[in-house]
Amino acid sequence: DSFAGKPLSRDLNSTDSQIWTGQMTNGDYIVALFNRENIEQTRFFAINTLGEESMLVRDLWEHTDLGKQRNLNYTIPAHGCKVFRLSKAE
Repeated sequence: DSFAGKPLSRDLNSTDSQIWTGQMTNGDYIVALFNRENIEQTRFFAINTLGEESMLVRDLWEHTDLGKQRNLNYTIPAHGCKVFRLSKAE
């Protein structure tokens, strides 16, 4: 799909550098929440950052549809990640 993700921030001291987004050719988004720390951390991503009030969310690791969401707010284990596909709600 020629997908390329980018961090919300290039500042490695910012937790936003551990949240990456990218858009696919069909308009869906991929959002990845990373934790580079040695202890579990919470990562928060507001869907309206993408210009949408809410979107349909699919957890790509768990292969689970999570329904319509306004935010992604997850506790990520040390050195872990969560990856989601976000689609416009019809």
